[in-house]
Amino acid sequence: MDYQIKDFSAKDIPDAVDLFLQNYKREKEQSMLLPEAIITDPQRIISSLNSNIQNGVAAFSNDRLIGYMLTRRPFSFKNQNAAMVPEYGHGTVNTDRHELYKLMYMKLSSQWKITYTELLTLYNDIVLPSKNQYMCELFSRPNYKGANQ
Repeated sequence: MDYQIKDFSAKDIPDAVDLFLQNYKREKEQSMLLPEAIITDPQRIISSLNSNIQNGVAAFSNDRLIGYMLTRRPFSFKNQNAAMVPEYGHGTVNTDRHELYKLMYMKLSSQWKITYTELLTLYNDIVLPSKNQYMCELFSRPNYKGANQ
């Protein structure tokens, strides 16, 4: 498929929230322990997205948002530059997730202009590692260096 990866902007927030909620509801069906409050009051998601607009990308297909990834500012971790994706800071449609995450990560890492050792903390990978293998597989490859090769 032909995807366009662009900088995330404020106009993308409503679609990103919808995308996050769709994914969260699917995850909640598999793990009933996830809080319902996220679904009934998405303000936390909106606040998180608003606070990270300057550090994010969005994936589009036919002018429709199909993925997004936002990071907080890069920081030093064990003498290496790192960046963190907040728990609400990522989401994709179900189709072609691996490719979308790879493309968004590559775009973001080229914006960071830092080495390939980025720390990504993703809520679903910690709480439900078996449910979100796309990110685990992508970032666990020993010689994956994003766009900074």
